[in-house]
This record gives sequence, C-alpha cells and structure tokens, in this order.
Amino acid sequence: MILDTDRDASWLPERIYDVCVCGAGPAGITLARRLAARGCDVALMEAGGFGPSAESTDAYRGDSVGIPFLPLHVGRLRYFGGTSNHWTGHAPALDAVDYRPRPDCDLDGWPFGREELDQYADEAGAILESRVPEHAHDPLGFDGKDELRAVAIPLSPPVRFSAKYRREIERSDRIWLHLHANLVDFAFDPDRRGVTGARFRPLRRKQEFVVRARHYALCLGGIENARLLLNCRARSESGLGNETGLVGRFFCDHPHVRIGWLLYDRQRVPAFAGERYYAPTEGFIAREQVLNYCLRLPGTAMASGDGLGARLREAACSTEFIRALAAAIGSAPFDCGNGAGPGLLPIEGVFEQAPNPDSRVTLTDALDAFGLCRARLDWRVGALDLRTMRVAVTQIGRRFAASDLGRVQMAPWLVAEPPYVPERREGFFGGSHHIGTTRMADHPRAGVVDRDGRLFGAANLYVGGSSVFPRSGWANPTYTIVQLALRLGDHLAARVKG
Repeated sequence: MILDTDRDASWLPERIYDVCVCGAGPAGITLARRLAARGCDVALMEAGGFGPSAESTDAYRGDSVGIPFLPLHVGRLRYFGGTSNHWTGHAPALDAVDYRPRPDCDLDGWPFGREELDQYADEAGAILESRVPEHAHDPLGFDGKDELRAVAIPLSPPVRFSAKYRREIERSDRIWLHLHANLVDFAFDPDRRGVTGARFRPLRRKQEFVVRARHYALCLGGIENARLLLNCRARSESGLGNETGLVGRFFCDHPHVRIGWLLYDRQRVPAFAGERYYAPTEGFIAREQVLNYCLRLPGTAMASGDGLGARLREAACSTEFIRALAAAIGSAPFDCGNGAGPGLLPIEGVFEQAPNPDSRVTLTDALDAFGLCRARLDWRVGALDLRTMRVAVTQIGRRFAASDLGRVQMAPWLVAEPPYVPERREGFFGGSHHIGTTRMADHPRAGVVDRDGRLFGAANLYVGGSSVFPRSGWANPTYTIVQLALRLGDHLAARVKG
C-alpha cells in the first residue's frame, strides 16, 4: 500500500505496526520486504516521493570542511529507492580480512566474521541480480600465489530499487509505504529506553504525525543516520545514543585514486579488452601492515588506436621521463611517429580507509525546512591510508619490473615526503560511500550499535545501512548493506514473533 502524507493525513491509521522502517533505499526496502515475508506489518517511511525534487533534496545540503568532497546534496538521492537510483552496479562482498581486528594497525574488527553474512550471499545476489563477468584468463599472470590476486567483481545491471520493487510494495498487504514523510524526532517511555513513537512532518504541509510501532529501524544513509541521532536531544543534549560521543565519528569513504601510470611492452603483454582488477593477498596485507585495496587497469585497448589512447601516446612522446622509461624496457623502441612500442595505462585504485575518530559528521547551526540542524562533514585521510597507496603502487611496479613487462611511474603526490592528498583534478576523489558513523561493536565504548544493529541504550531502536560498518574494506557497500538488512529482518521478525 502506498500513501502520500503531503495530500492528507486524515487517513493515517490508528494502529501499532510491528516495525517502522525509516528510509526507503536499498537497506530500508530490503528490510521491509524481509519483514513482510516473515509475516510482520511494516510502516516504510520515505522522505521523498517517486522522483527527485528540489524541495526534498534541499534537506541534504550541508557543509564540507575537510578534504574536498562532493556537495552533500549531490552524492545522495532523497526519494524512493535512495542512492540505488544512481548506483553503478558494482556488487562485491567484503573480504574475510575486512571483518577481522588488525592489532598491527590498531584497527577494530566486526563483532562477527564473514561467515555470519555469507549465509545471505545467494539472496543478496538475487536481489541485486549480480553476476560475475567471465574472463578466460588473467593476461598479467597474477594468480594469488604472488602478492596480488586477480579479482572478478560481480556486477548488477544495476538494479534500481525504485523500479524493481514499487509494484510489489504497492500491492503488499503487509507494507504501508508513506511518501514525503520526514522523520524529525522520537518519543520515549518514562524510563527513556523504549521508543513509543516516531514523529514525522510531510514535505509541504506543517501538520506533524506520529507512527507507532513495536520496533524502529533507521535506514537513512551513512550521513543522515548520524545527523538524525545528533538532532534527537530529548534524552540528552549530545544526541540520541551519543553518551560516549561516538555518533558521527569514524566517517570513512573509499578514496578512488589514480596512483600512477604503467608503461608496458606491447610485444610481451597480451592485448586484453575490458577492465581488470587486482587486490593484495592476505599475506601481503599482514606483512606490509597496510589496509585492503583493489587496483584497476582499464585494458590495453585504451592504449592503442584513436581517441584517448592516441592522446596518451602523444603525451608520452612529449615527456622525457616516460621516454627514458621506454628505453629502459629495451625490448621494443618507443616510436612516437607510428604508435609502435610501449603502451601507456593509468593505474587506479579503490582503497580502504582506517577509521579515524576525527573524520566525522557533526551539526551546523543552520536549520533545514523541518527544523533539523544541517550536517557538517569533515572527511580526513590519514597517514596509514596514504602509506597503503604508496605501497600499492610500489608493489605492482616491482611486479612489472621483475617480469620485464613494463615500468610504473608513481603519482607525484605519492613520491613526495610525506605523501599528501592531491586535488580532485589529479585523480583523487571519494566514492560517495558513507561508512562508519554509527559503527557496530560489542560494547558502547567502541561503537554506537550492538552486533544486531540495536542502538546502545535503546530497547527497540535499530540502525541499518553502511553507517554501522566498523571497517569498510575496498568493496562498494551495496551488497553488504543488503546482506545486513536481510540479517536484521530475521532478527526483528524473531523478536516480533517472540
């Protein structure tokens, strides 16, 4: 059933739902569907409508005061389906090493291992319709016995949750989807532990309304989950669930970085079309004490023919350093006249970030249309992040040099002492993967929610989505978000039935 709170609130039923799910992106829709399949009645609350609007998007505006970041209202979509509406479709799982604590790097792990979410692997893959692309072989010979292993990244079409699940939810007799319902606060019982109601305001009407449920789940996104909790000050001036000051801290993204260029020998490297991905082995990660990452080569077709490949060769011919690298290969002369000889490829990477308490979401004094303080993001990249990037390009450079297949030129900002974060135009930007601001842990001194996603200090309020990740790995978070939503759905359904 679909209801629009902007039109009329008189139809709002005087009922108590089993679960009120706030946010209708991949996490919220997956959670609502799971609960409905388990026989639960669900109020699914979406702040936007079925498409983008300037009025709704305005609530996402905020300040960015750290490393240059996309404007906060650009990287997020505030309507049904959430950011699945511009998702690229990469759907890898986190590696097993991403769940474990890393005492060598002073990193906490997840409260459970990868096997806890592996039980939802097939269902998450079906929801996202993800498939692993087939490659006949790895043309560069990274077989995992070395320090690098070839990675096949599962791809979704990509699935747009808005298109795929709208009709199902419209016909459901278990899910009541409320559009233009903007969450502004919670009401609590006298001992201030149990939520007794969630307060909402329509987009265009001023009349607030309350939705009551046995359990509540915040699935608003990695920035918005923290912003909402910080704005809820009825129990504490510091915000809801923020007794230890951790709400909004440990913000991570996935830096997408051009770390260098590969000058390779055309005669010795087989031509291959399409992207190839390579990640470090667990042994290499432990030995070098670095974070996880994934490197991307765009395919040798990029370095030949017309268009961009020709422009790269033209740039190489004008660079004395790269001509010197070409001479060092020795197996083929670098002919700037006809494009024979070495090819040139950018080496790009997606990197895990070490959680940093100073990388965080806080509030500004400016208010949005619903009376909530806007978000301020201070994204930071630390020394371990930069060292991992330098080790990554050094390692692949040594691998190519040892096999005499090519030479690697490191990006100037990584050569510098110390390395520094370059500007976006130099190939450094975030992936708009907002992670870690309500991290999961076994104790409130280490996190905001417990291993089931329940907010510490609240009896019936849960958090879903990538904000609960204690560590990010390098993988796009969508697949893991869906796995966690299925797991949370099973947990809440058991509580409702119990």
